[in-house]
Amino acid sequence: MRRRIANEQKPAAPAVPQLIAELIEIAGPEAAWKLIGAHGGTRVHFPAKVNQGHWLARLIGLDEARNICQQFAGLDVVLPHARRYHSKMALVKALENGASTNEAARTAGMTQRSAFRARAQMRQQDPRQSTLFGDDTD
Repeated sequence: MRRRIANEQKPAAPAVPQLIAELIEIAGPEAAWKLIGAHGGTRVHFPAKVNQGHWLARLIGLDEARNICQQFAGLDVVLPHARRYHSKMALVKALENGASTNEAARTAGMTQRSAFRARAQMRQQDPRQSTLFGDDTD
C-alpha cells in the first residue's frame, strides 16, 4: 500500500476551474454559474457584439453578456461542465452539516474514501483544532 505524503493531498474544497474563475471575475458568480449550468461541456461562440435578443443576453443579462463578449470576442470556447467541482462542494457541505462519510458520499455521488479524505483535510484546515503538543516545539 502506498503511503500518501501530506503535500500530495487534494484540498477539501476544490479550486474553481480557471475559465470559470475568469467568467466570475468578468460577469459575476450568478451569471457565470448560469452560463456553465446551461452550456457547460459544450463549445460556444462569443461574438464581438451582443444585443438584447442574443441567447447569451437572454440567459445572463445584457451587461454581463457584453462583458463576456468583450473579453472573448470572436472566440469559440469549450465551457467546462464543472461536475467534479460541484460534487466535491456537495461532499464538503454535507460533511460540514454533520453528515456521516457514508451519507456525504451518497449525497455527492462520490466514494466514501473521498469523504474520509475530505473530512481529514477539513480537520487539518480548521484553525479551531489545537495541536496535540501545542505551538511550542522547544
